[in-house]
Amino acid sequence: MPWYYYRGDIRKGPIDDAAFRQMAAAGELEPTDLVWSPGMKEWAKAATVFGLLVPPPLPPQRPPTPAELFLQDHSARAIQATNPVTEVIRPSQPQTLPSAQTEPGVTARPIGGSTFAESSLSATAKKSAIGWYAEVLNKYADFKGRARRREFWWFQFVNLLIGFGVQLFFAILVQVYEPISGLVGLAFGLCIIFIILPSWAVTVRRMHDVGKPGWYAIVPLAVILLPLPLYLLLHRVFGKDIGLSQILIPVLLWTILFWAVVGYDLVLLVRNSQPGENRYGPNPKGINPA
Repeated sequence: MPWYYYRGDIRKGPIDDAAFRQMAAAGELEPTDLVWSPGMKEWAKAATVFGLLVPPPLPPQRPPTPAELFLQDHSARAIQATNPVTEVIRPSQPQTLPSAQTEPGVTARPIGGSTFAESSLSATAKKSAIGWYAEVLNKYADFKGRARRREFWWFQFVNLLIGFGVQLFFAILVQVYEPISGLVGLAFGLCIIFIILPSWAVTVRRMHDVGKPGWYAIVPLAVILLPLPLYLLLHRVFGKDIGLSQILIPVLLWTILFWAVVGYDLVLLVRNSQPGENRYGPNPKGINPA
């Protein structure tokens, strides 16, 4: 039975049961860390999971000596003589429990409900765009698990801004010192290569989040490359006599296929997370399916 847990804003796991409990016993798991395992309805703090954080055993106590027993009995009799027990008067009206007191400006919440949802207010809702971008880079080549919409779209948006800034910087650099243009082109190409892998990984995890396999993320690329084998096929059939009439229908069909695939993938990328756990892991938003 695997376990997952959150350390700060980073989800870790899966960890098998024996190793996870050994880690908890060694003190490597904080009582406030959120943990989840298949069979649990929602994420919960480690301190609230029965049997996970076992308190250390109490030291053995020696039996009291006869002198200590005598002193305890003597003290109890003296207290009873000086403080007689008074009759408890039961109130005629039922008493209500006092309401929970909180600090000024803090709304009291009942015990229970979604622990993960309350914790995610500080862990994910307040995360900045740079924080989401850094999380994707932290999972640089991680194609497992799931990614919510904010993780995917903030990464794409920050990538767009960084790409625009890098192009502007390189353009100014070339204007100032033109001989460096070849080196600038190489540096820009390396930046693009560096960002391809995490972009692909977060797209695969986004597909997992809506319950789709990861290869859905590369279908548009396959459609883009389709004209090359299509052209080679037409060239083999018609030879050098390929004209507009021969390629018009294939190009029209390819255009319709391309936009259909891109549109479908876009719908998946903006779709909300699949509630609860799916075959790719727990919901990163902590939605309870019940």
